[in-house]
Amino acid sequence: MQAIEYTQTRLTQGKVTISPKGYIFKSLEGNYRIGAAEKKMLNAESQRREAAKAQAEIAAAKVRSEAEAGKEFYEAADAHIRKELLHTFVTGLLHQRQMARVGVSRESLTMENILTANRQLDETFCTHVYSRMKKVIDLRPTQARQRPTTGYAFPLQASSCICL
Repeated sequence: MQAIEYTQTRLTQGKVTISPKGYIFKSLEGNYRIGAAEKKMLNAESQRREAAKAQAEIAAAKVRSEAEAGKEFYEAADAHIRKELLHTFVTGLLHQRQMARVGVSRESLTMENILTANRQLDETFCTHVYSRMKKVIDLRPTQARQRPTTGYAFPLQASSCICL
């Protein structure tokens, strides 16, 4: 029984390359078995793989939700904002490379067909819209906190103060 477990473990590790039948006979003959430390190591490795898989699924779900939020924002935006978002997307170097990889020219993309041109491009564009939207939302509270109240219509700058 230990020889079978040993052989199965080596098969999953990819260490048996020629003949599993010959390997199991050799392990039966040599009374091979897996030590307790190696079993613990294999269990820890499988747990790490499962955790990495779970994290990848969570990340994929997050990207999908961000893409959906970006799509909703883009569809609700007016023409000026749509045009600006499309322009920032098609001028980005990484986005241009992806367009070339999927076979879509940047001249063929318009505000109307960007969401239907290609599924991969659609998801990338929607996440781009989400990230731009997020930057604007994140900047608003920061700008409000950074400006001191002076009673004037413009914020106070350190270089414009006269210190005595």
